[in-house]
Amino acid sequence: MGTFFSLLRFGLLETMINYMCRSGNKTLTIVASLMIYVFGLLVIGITTVFALNFGVYTFIAALAGSLSIVIVTVINAVTEALGITKNRFGEVI
Repeated sequence: MGTFFSLLRFGLLETMINYMCRSGNKTLTIVASLMIYVFGLLVIGITTVFALNFGVYTFIAALAGSLSIVIVTVINAVTEALGITKNRFGEVI
């Protein structure tokens, strides 16, 4: 569940950022994206607290699932910055 909610939150934020780049009403878009971000954090927090009721191993699994997208993104950013990988995001080939 943690990974599912993390992927859902990531997808929603990506959609909002794309919409923000094209939209003329930036204030409304920023407020909406902040609300979606906070709602995503609340859902992940509730999932984590709910998992804690089932034991420590379930809590650790939910936490790892919730943080998996963030961890992969950070690892990718570090490897790109160090020149280890060359994903060429945003470049025209």
